[in-house]
Formats: sequence, C-alpha cells, structure tokens
Amino acid sequence: MSTETKQTTSPPPVTIEIEEALTAPAVSTASSSGNLVPLAARKLAPRFRKDTTRSGLGINEEPSIGSFLQGGGPDGQEIDFANYSLPPVVQNAKKGWESSLNAVAIVTTLIVGAECELIGNLPAYDPNEPKSVLAARLFCYVGVFLNLGGTLASVMMIDALSDLTTRAREMCMTDSNSLPHRVYTGQAAIPSRLLFSINERELLYSFGLEIPWGFMNFYWAWSFPVGSVCIIIHLLIYCWAFDSKVLSGVLTPVAAFAVLPLVAGFIQTRRG
Repeated sequence: MSTETKQTTSPPPVTIEIEEALTAPAVSTASSSGNLVPLAARKLAPRFRKDTTRSGLGINEEPSIGSFLQGGGPDGQEIDFANYSLPPVVQNAKKGWESSLNAVAIVTTLIVGAECELIGNLPAYDPNEPKSVLAARLFCYVGVFLNLGGTLASVMMIDALSDLTTRAREMCMTDSNSLPHRVYTGQAAIPSRLLFSINERELLYSFGLEIPWGFMNFYWAWSFPVGSVCIIIHLLIYCWAFDSKVLSGVLTPVAAFAVLPLVAGFIQTRRG
C-alpha cells in the first residue's frame, strides 16, 4: 500500500512596499488593513480633525490616512501631494495681492515715521492756543493711527497669503470634495465665475484662505487713503498757522492736487 507524502513548504516572504506620498522618516506603523503607513502621516491626521465636517465625516472621526497616500485620482492613480502647487490663476491672484500689500506697508510705515517727526516739532499744548493748532494736532494723530492700522492690516493679509499653499495642500489631502483636490487631480476645472476680479476673494477662500478678507480688505483700502488725506490736511493747517499767508495760499491748490489720485481711484472703484 503506497503512502502519499505531503510536503509542507513555508510561503515565500511577502514584501510590502511603502508608498512615500508624504515626506516622512523611515519609521512606520501597520494599519488595520495590513498596509504600512508612514508614522508622520498618522501624526498629521489630528491636525485636520476640525476640518472633517467639510467632507461629511463625524465630528470625532479622523480622515483616512490611506486616502492621503493611495488612490484619490480619477483612475485610482497615486497622487503626489508633497509637490502640490497652486493653479496659475490662484498664484497670480496671490502674487498680485502680495505686491500691492507690500507696497502699502512700506509707504504707510514711511508716512508714520515722518508724522512722528512732525509730532515732535509741534509746540507744547496750551489751553489758549488757536483752534487751528488744535485741529492740526487732531489730523496729525488721526493720520498716524490710520496709517499704522493700514500697516498692520497689510502685514496680517500678507501673512495669510503666505499660508495659502499649505492650506490648499491640506484641503487637497483631507477633503476629496474640495476644489483644490478636484482641480489638482484633474476631476474638475476652476469655475469660470471665479476667474473674474469681482470674485477673487471667493477664489482665495476656495483654496484655503483663513482670514476675514472682506473686513481686512475694507479696513486696508480705507485706512491708507483716509490717513493720507488727514496728513495732507494736517500739513496744510500747520502751514496756515505758522507760515506766511503767501506760502499758504500757494500750497493750498498743491494740497488739493495731491488728493486727486485718491478721488480718481474712489470714483473708478464706484464705477467698477
């Protein structure tokens, strides 16, 4: 009677490749599905818990780490989040605002410095001083405060814009329904209505801008010109109070001419 001998062979070792979708150390940990996930990605997940409501997750649920690293594309291909960059139209809007805000921050800082020098040259307060001198003091201080506020608003807006790429990357990684994710993976294009200047704020918000841009833009757009007008009025009053009448009469139309760019800009804005 022949006996059959069964040989038991151990299965070949299984090699699991780690997809490095995020820049992470070599230390990794096994997920429940059997794949190895970089440890840095697991540490990254709690940061996005506050944003999970955008993608329909529960308030206490964390986004799936696997969605960060594999699939996600229209055909399930891997997505390279580490090299994410903003679309050109968003980059142009960001650069345009940064240039304008940098210019205003520099100008308002110079104006504040010059006005502080003028404040030091004002005569000491006298209860019996003319009303014109009191008015000059008022416009001087108002101009300094408004221009200082414009400088601070510009710096805060520049700081918010500097984080735009990082915020858009986070939205792309954590929310498959977000505009950054759909545009980056080729599932959708930026809506044409967001390409108009009037909707530029909505475009920046769609890519992760985190600041009350409407209020900051209003504050910045008004504090700088109004502060500048106060400076011009202060100088004109100071001239009438302490210089010759002939010089004051010549400088009055010059001061009015200096305000014309602000008036023209305001009219153009109202027409737009």
